[in-house]
Amino acid sequence: MSGLVTGLTLGTRRLLDPYLGTGAAIALFLVLLVARLERSLATAGAADRALIGAAFGIALPLFAYAVVARATEGRRWESAVDVVARHGLDRRTAALGVILACAGMLALAGLVLGALTATVAHGFGDPSWLRDALSSGSVGVVAGAGYASWFALGSAFGREGGGRFWLLIADWMLGSGTTAMAVVWPRAHVKNLIGAPPVLGMSQTLALLAVVVLSALCVSVALLRTPK
Repeated sequence: MSGLVTGLTLGTRRLLDPYLGTGAAIALFLVLLVARLERSLATAGAADRALIGAAFGIALPLFAYAVVARATEGRRWESAVDVVARHGLDRRTAALGVILACAGMLALAGLVLGALTATVAHGFGDPSWLRDALSSGSVGVVAGAGYASWFALGSAFGREGGGRFWLLIADWMLGSGTTAMAVVWPRAHVKNLIGAPPVLGMSQTLALLAVVVLSALCVSVALLRTPK
């Protein structure tokens, strides 16, 4: 338990980076600008377009990549939590704590991003804006935590955790479709939760389950690849 708490503390301390905060603010501003433009072009479907494109398609994955890279200090997990191991604590437990810190930050970021994007795209005059804002925010929580797990897995592979970058690229390229090739990528299931065409006809309940299962697998593999 002490290793987990230490990992949470370490991860939180690393994530209290002014550059991350500045980047998040700029990304949010640009996404909301896109949402307002989508609304001015066509009110119908503006929220879905802004969420699928700018918000959860671009801003959240990029921010998640930056968050995990900062939490690991741009290294693989064994090196990222080596400072904890020097004090006799288990690396895997500490890495789990850091991953949970990332997941918490990204779930909150997804909540804010989803809710505000839907609000701006609808406008307060739309009677359905509150319901859609709450729904979009909940999808953002799932997406944020899912991407934290995804890039945690990438941080266990490659030189200095370079697997993060390749998973980001693969998610963009392969997760945009609806065929069997998209099944393992978080982007495909997040899009389904927003209302885009599903992968292999999966329901939104199955899409949510897929994100949960994939996230658990990603974290498990990342921890197994981290030496104690």
